[in-house]
Amino acid sequence: MQILEVENLSLQYGEQIILDQVSFSTKERKIVGLLGSNGAGKSSIIKILAGLVFPETGNLFLKK
Repeated sequence: MQILEVENLSLQYGEQIILDQVSFSTKERKIVGLLGSNGAGKSSIIKILAGLVFPETGNLFLKK
C-alpha cells in the first residue's frame, strides 16, 4: 500500500524554477532518502511535505 504519493510538484520563486513536475511514491514501512546535488530541490520538497511552503502545481497524498 502506498503511504505517500507526490504527483507533478512544481515550485517557482520569481523566475527561478525550483521543482519541475516532480513525482514519486513510497510504501508503508520503507525508508526514503532524497539524493541530489546542491540546488536540486531536496529541501524544497521537505518544506512542501511539512506544510511550510505550498507548491505552484501538483498533489500530495498522505494515507493514514
